[in-house]
Amino acid sequence: MSVVAIPVVAIVGTIYNSPFAIFLPPLEDGDTVTTVASAYVADFNREVNELKSNHKKDVVAERNQEIIKEIKSIFDLHKHRYGVRRVHQELINRGYQINHKRVQRLMHEAGLAGKRPKEKYHSYKGEVGKIADNIINRDFSTTAPLQKWTTDVSQFNFSWGKCYISPVLDMNTNEIISYELSMSPNLEQIERMLNKAFEKFPSVEGLIFHSDQGWQYQHAYYRNALQEHGIIQSMSRKGNCYDNCINDEFPFPAMLEMGIFCLKLKLTRYYLDIIIFYTALIILYYMRDEIGFNNN
Repeated sequence: MSVVAIPVVAIVGTIYNSPFAIFLPPLEDGDTVTTVASAYVADFNREVNELKSNHKKDVVAERNQEIIKEIKSIFDLHKHRYGVRRVHQELINRGYQINHKRVQRLMHEAGLAGKRPKEKYHSYKGEVGKIADNIINRDFSTTAPLQKWTTDVSQFNFSWGKCYISPVLDMNTNEIISYELSMSPNLEQIERMLNKAFEKFPSVEGLIFHSDQGWQYQHAYYRNALQEHGIIQSMSRKGNCYDNCINDEFPFPAMLEMGIFCLKLKLTRYYLDIIIFYTALIILYYMRDEIGFNNN
């Protein structure tokens, strides 16, 4: 018998032996004052536990409502781009002590899911031409301009479709030698890009031109164009982004922010090209001066 039940037994026994016994249920066969008192204690403890549980649930529910409100504020502030990890980090920055699993559950219950980036463009289609050796071999260092160039094709998704940009970057100055925009990643885009680069720098003999193993760079036209200008072709290894990381570091998404604005205003491609180009130059300027984008 519990300690709590001892005084209850005494009280119940006293009541059964008094005129107030009429207010208590009659003792049935086999019942004793002790068993009845124990039943009262059990009922009392159960009700107390239920009250505590309900109170705890109310406190947790109120806390969850507060957190969900803050999560929605963060979610809307960042244009629905933040997922669980970023929302969790922002909550911590705002002084909340909360587990990321709780954030995940609350966001799921509220139907909040961050925007996921669409699948990136992959130019690799297998060995469809000739694959060059990895001459660069992650050695992106240079002592002067026009020693090493790099190129790649990047895809951007808009509400009206896709856009592809193919630039040529000098590894020494991070200068955009030439670039070409296209609605599809075709060989004509690469041809126009190379023509612009060779018009700007007709004499580039001995230059190393690095790329991934995309189908465009395995094509006979691309290889012959480089060979005609005395350029040494270099290709990164298959599935190894670090071999071509100097080109992947270029901030194309930020570069197209003003371009998207122009498209919303329904401006012509001429203005779109100009804004993309000069926005890229501005970004490169600040990256080189402030955070050491230039490797030299």
